[in-house]
Amino acid sequence: LHALGILLVRCNDWVDVVACAAESAIDGLLGVLDAEDWFAMLPLLAFLDRSRRRRLTQLAGRVRSRLRRPDAVPLLCRTIEHADLPLAHAALDTATSDGAFHQECITAALARPEDSLRHSAARSFVRTAPHGVLVDRLPDLSADRSPFIRAVALRAHHGLGLPDACNAAQAAVLDRSPLVRTVARGILGRAASRAIALEEL
Repeated sequence: LHALGILLVRCNDWVDVVACAAESAIDGLLGVLDAEDWFAMLPLLAFLDRSRRRRLTQLAGRVRSRLRRPDAVPLLCRTIEHADLPLAHAALDTATSDGAFHQECITAALARPEDSLRHSAARSFVRTAPHGVLVDRLPDLSADRSPFIRAVALRAHHGLGLPDACNAAQAAVLDRSPLVRTVARGILGRAASRAIALEEL
């Protein structure tokens, strides 16, 4: 595992020959090493993403694709459930990157106490969940203890164009959180503007 970490770091080497050789070695190991061997490398994948170099971002994406295969998803979930916060964030990002939807991973993140992870999970859920799954879960998200998650749910409710979207926004105007009230007033204001524009046609 130490050698694997060194290879990932060398992918960002300033000498192109070294970087390319390290990248080729990583690509060769993707089909050889078990998924579990890659999990300790999740923080390094984030490091490669932060480099903003297209080649490295693509490499990180290939490793993440390996970690989204069916045999690796239970490991992702366990990492999200039990790992320290930075590693749990990295595992959640891996589970939901490229629009992938793994409900069990998002559920595990929402069950954690840390708001930053729960907020990321809520955003990922709204972004990646199939329509029916999202609609079914919206009532739970709308009643969440976190005002950020309630606001995310309210925006999703409106964005989906559900029949009761305006009713949900009207109820949210009375929410105890200023954030949720602001989002609700914005939704209602835009709805009123559209109604006036339609009357003028």
